[in-house]
Amino acid sequence: MNKNSRIYIFSRTRLTFKTQQILEWSKGRKLVGGLLVPNVNGLNMLLDLRQGSIHTFQVNDSYAGERIVINGLNYAKTAFEKAQTILIDAAKQSLDWLIIDEVGRLEIEQGEGLEPAVLRIVSAFQSGLIRGKLLLIIPDNLLKAAIAKYDLLGCRIFSNDFPEV
Repeated sequence: MNKNSRIYIFSRTRLTFKTQQILEWSKGRKLVGGLLVPNVNGLNMLLDLRQGSIHTFQVNDSYAGERIVINGLNYAKTAFEKAQTILIDAAKQSLDWLIIDEVGRLEIEQGEGLEPAVLRIVSAFQSGLIRGKLLLIIPDNLLKAAIAKYDLLGCRIFSNDFPEV
């Protein structure tokens, strides 16, 4: 069996409703965990898929804490720690699907953001330590770099309708 046969990548250009599509796809599935970053009232938020809880992620200019700027938007630095905790906790559960939204420039090029959680989780899936399936949401302009960084050759890549698997 290919070590990446249980790893799926959903990849399209930025701002093409990838998160919303995966959110709709995941509804009604019982053993789904990880995180999505939906837009709620104009701000990107962290959605813990297992708990159903929403946490602050994107912040406005008046936010007093430490910020990280991504594509001109401000994010609370502490939110990345929360996101990693959500991912690591989800990886410890017996899930059918573990979803990571999004593996982007911070993770792939700078080793920050959701790192090192993404690398640990991908490696655990590749080695068989985690059962179920992993779904990574990756912008299409970073797909080749992500495949190289995480050794994802042979994984299943989708850009439109996510198949029933």
